[in-house]
Amino acid sequence: MAGDRRETLLSWLEHRLLRPMPRKRKYAAPRRVARIIVFGQFPNPTYDYYFAARLAETDVSEILVVDIRDRPMPVLDPVGAAVIICRYMSGPILDWIEENARELAAVCLFIDDDIPALLADQEASLGYRWRLFIRAIWPIRRLNQHLDILWTSTEVLASRHRHATVLPPAPLLEHSSSNRLNGGSSTDSDIVTIGYHGTSIHIREHFFLKPIIERVLQDRPQARFEVFVNSRSKAVWRNMERVSVRRQVSWPEYLAEASSRSIDIFLVPLLPSRTNDCRASTKKIDVARYGAAAIFSACPAYGATDGDEIRLPNDPALWYSRLIALIDDPHERSKIAQATRMAVSEMSEIAKKSIDFFSASGVD
Repeated sequence: MAGDRRETLLSWLEHRLLRPMPRKRKYAAPRRVARIIVFGQFPNPTYDYYFAARLAETDVSEILVVDIRDRPMPVLDPVGAAVIICRYMSGPILDWIEENARELAAVCLFIDDDIPALLADQEASLGYRWRLFIRAIWPIRRLNQHLDILWTSTEVLASRHRHATVLPPAPLLEHSSSNRLNGGSSTDSDIVTIGYHGTSIHIREHFFLKPIIERVLQDRPQARFEVFVNSRSKAVWRNMERVSVRRQVSWPEYLAEASSRSIDIFLVPLLPSRTNDCRASTKKIDVARYGAAAIFSACPAYGATDGDEIRLPNDPALWYSRLIALIDDPHERSKIAQATRMAVSEMSEIAKKSIDFFSASGVD
């Protein structure tokens, strides 16, 4: 019944919410990009995984990153500015775009979530859904009057929008690699640390993992499990021995911690849903940073089994058996970790191709 209500709400939202839609400019804009201005809420992984490396490769000398929450808004030169909106926008930012539209080189929006699906997803808190609506949906009508380029993170997400161009993950190498490929997370080499760092909207994945972890911890005394939780998922892991239940931390804290420790095995389950089906493979970057061997769900984000990386159907028995095998074989863990590191290195190579602000801009 809850699923039926969610589908009804999603259908209602999809038919009534305005979608981002690039429009052809009504006037000639400067074609030379003199500067790039990125608007969003910073710091955040989206910017680091999609733009930091790409912008480092551009020949544009002036690159500004502006937090939409800054008050007052900084004074910005609009002449020849290519504007990138990274997920979120605000009234003052839209005011500035409207006031300076004729001077701007391009206005671009990047999205990496199906926002209507998230708004209909009861796993997301009301506060989070309200922020999405205010920052990502309510401003679209105004933005569409000036929008030249819509970028999405995946082909699946692009298929849900008209005239979208895919901008796949392309992280900085320093954000995506680790020298710790043996998964040694403890001074005691017998200890094997397993981690699940899910976000606040993955309660189903917590329930999927719990019986698997219970059985693994019972059968392998050397195993330890670390899980990031919010207020809703915390109860799933209550009163379990050898389970470290941690609050979610800020993005800078997460990066700092990853640079100082490793995890032996990362679990990356992703159950089918409209929201999950359009996700990109950015979790691989976290896995590589921790030097971990990972088990991924076989799904649109991570694909079918290919090479040495492990991608499994969401069958608890299969996850249990592969997890046990990884705990028992450190050499296999090292091989699997190396495979993900190589995959992420290939993502980083994409950044060497400069962003083209005009080849995808404008529609009739």
